[in-house]
Amino acid sequence: MSSALRLGIDFGTSNTVAVLAGPDGRPAPLLFDGWPVLSSAVCLDGSGRLLVGRDAEHALSRVPGRFEPHPKQRIDDGVVLLDAVEIPVATLIGAVLSRVAAEARRVGGAAPVSVTLTYPAAWGEPRQRVLRDASLAAGLGPVSLVAEPVAAASHFARSDPAWPADSPALVYDLGAGTFDASVVRRRPDGVEVLATSGLADVGGLDVDAVLFGALGEVYGSRHPELWRRLSHPASDGDRRASRQLWDEIRRAKEMVARHASATIFIPLIEVDAPLGREQLDTLARPVLDRTVAAAQAALRAAGVSRPGRVYLVGGASRMPLVASVLHRAFGVPPTVLDQPEMVVAMGSLLAAPVAPSSPVRGPAEVSAPSSLVHAPLQVSAPGAPAGPEVAAAPSGALAAVRTRRGRRVAAVVAAGVLVLALVPVVSSRLTDGSSGETPTPTPTLGSIAPFRTGVLSTAEFDDLSSIDISPDGKLLVASGNSDTLRVWNLDTAAQVGGPTALPASVGGALFAPDGQSIIAQDVASGIRWFDLTTRRAVGPALPTSNTTASLSLSRDGSRLLSTGSGNEIFVWDVATRARVAHVVTRETPYEMWSSAISSDGRLAAVGYADNTAEVWDLATGKRRGPVITGHTTLPSGDDPACVASVAFSPDSRILATGGCDRTVRLWDLDGNEPLGGPLAGTGSVHRLAFSADGGRLFAGTGTQILGWDVGTRQPVGEPMPAGSRTFWLALTPDGERLASGHQDGSIRIWPVP
Repeated sequence: MSSALRLGIDFGTSNTVAVLAGPDGRPAPLLFDGWPVLSSAVCLDGSGRLLVGRDAEHALSRVPGRFEPHPKQRIDDGVVLLDAVEIPVATLIGAVLSRVAAEARRVGGAAPVSVTLTYPAAWGEPRQRVLRDASLAAGLGPVSLVAEPVAAASHFARSDPAWPADSPALVYDLGAGTFDASVVRRRPDGVEVLATSGLADVGGLDVDAVLFGALGEVYGSRHPELWRRLSHPASDGDRRASRQLWDEIRRAKEMVARHASATIFIPLIEVDAPLGREQLDTLARPVLDRTVAAAQAALRAAGVSRPGRVYLVGGASRMPLVASVLHRAFGVPPTVLDQPEMVVAMGSLLAAPVAPSSPVRGPAEVSAPSSLVHAPLQVSAPGAPAGPEVAAAPSGALAAVRTRRGRRVAAVVAAGVLVLALVPVVSSRLTDGSSGETPTPTPTLGSIAPFRTGVLSTAEFDDLSSIDISPDGKLLVASGNSDTLRVWNLDTAAQVGGPTALPASVGGALFAPDGQSIIAQDVASGIRWFDLTTRRAVGPALPTSNTTASLSLSRDGSRLLSTGSGNEIFVWDVATRARVAHVVTRETPYEMWSSAISSDGRLAAVGYADNTAEVWDLATGKRRGPVITGHTTLPSGDDPACVASVAFSPDSRILATGGCDRTVRLWDLDGNEPLGGPLAGTGSVHRLAFSADGGRLFAGTGTQILGWDVGTRQPVGEPMPAGSRTFWLALTPDGERLASGHQDGSIRIWPVP
């Protein structure tokens, strides 16, 4: 069996994906630390070893000057300075490929007989030679090279049987650092690539950079010295803080793909900056406009006026704006068949490669132009001559961003300034037995067995998007890393079935009332049910006219609430999956930050980014009572204005609201009046949860979880020190345990006081 192993590698700017195929020809993803995505980051440790992936990210806190987050962007630099140590770019890339090769040998039991490596369409022969050198340094030997859009098209040709023969399709591949657009046609004997346009200087990192600049305009003017330390860090401490900010920006951008809004914590300044979807869309639009122009140029070069299909590839294509911009530009709703990150790697073993050439050692030569259109070619052809540039050079903010990439980065790093370096940072979430850091204290109940309370999960998610507990209280489901579901048994703390990569862009997830399926929001096609055992989609998706931001079920299980952009509310009958209500709450520039549905499914509450909340009667589609006011903006002006969380009491007579002003407020819905003064939290209140009897209220506020007796308004128990901001809370049906999900990806189980 091992003699037939074939390895395909998609080496990316932020992450690397690899698949291994056996004698049956079916490629299966390689897992790195239990996840099919390997961070491309590299760090030189004190002993001279090059660490890769999570190991590199963990070492960042100790030696930030020896950390390179994006080796792919250094392809033209020849050598990279890590502190004062010169490392050839091919060696950095080779370290990542070496990790992939080791995992392939471990899984397959022997070295693969063939290796295919993908590259951006705009890369010329000098950059390709660096990849070949890197593969030799990794012990992979000579590799076959395949252009990324060619690999993607080959995968779609096999996985989408509904793609008509001879119908041209547009493959839109937006990664972290590069963009490719290809016009392809399906043929009986494979895929014909009609034209390819590549932008070597556009990707998701540019959106992050624009967000960084927007934050600087607001908070840099208020705190110029602190912002200078973040934008031009000179000390190790400032480099860590700067890295944390870039990580916060990435997380918030990804969260807004599933929710209407998010916050960005700015270290040193110590504030939560709000980010709404409309704001993100406005800032990201110039970046995406360049990709649309490149795609249009590829269509013109191919002689195609309108593609029959548009396929999305690459992690950055998850932004909802991408789908809407492409739909408007080409009149075709984009399609995502699989995890966008996996498409290129899966297709790399299907496409005909560029023939290997003799490796060239030493620095890369002059790079290819940043934007190229290739003439028509067959997949089996080795390549095509480059055409004219089709996209204008970046201007304004993007031009400033690009001066910090490529060859100029080496000088910046050498000077101790680390700008535009974005990579997921592993937070302090190690459990007992792990090296390096002390775990955050968690509550225990002595030596009770089986598992009752403590840390359930610490490292499975870089981006935790939801948690929920099954109706029988035995299971917990969590979603994160964009498309992944994990399920735990709450009595044993063991995972059930391992991680599941769902075939959709899934954000939040919750248990259906029957406990046998999971309802998940799919930002591409609507709301879907997934069988708990098989993790496969069951039945059609529930269509929504907006991008789903949050889901919630009524306590009686009869109604499902969906809210999203455009301040719209959708309500579905769970049994029939029919839509029973659609409400546009109000025409306002202020977006929804939070939503909840009452126990009987008759009322919906929403919180906005202007410190107000509203309750709506879902039967009449009219607001119930006046607008709820009371939350304020803090005197410093640094914290955003928002009602970040809302929750109904079990009897639907009380509404609890949590604000960015660090308070919790209770409202009598019968009399439309506040119940006493505000309850003080320790930070923005992102999540609220009532006990089953309505007697206690719990709040995730800052890095603590607090509880109060609703009747007396007195604190219940001691504050629960979570160590990281709490975004999710869920109580077991018996009311004895509280689950919390945190910004650092951890999930914790607490005894309810």
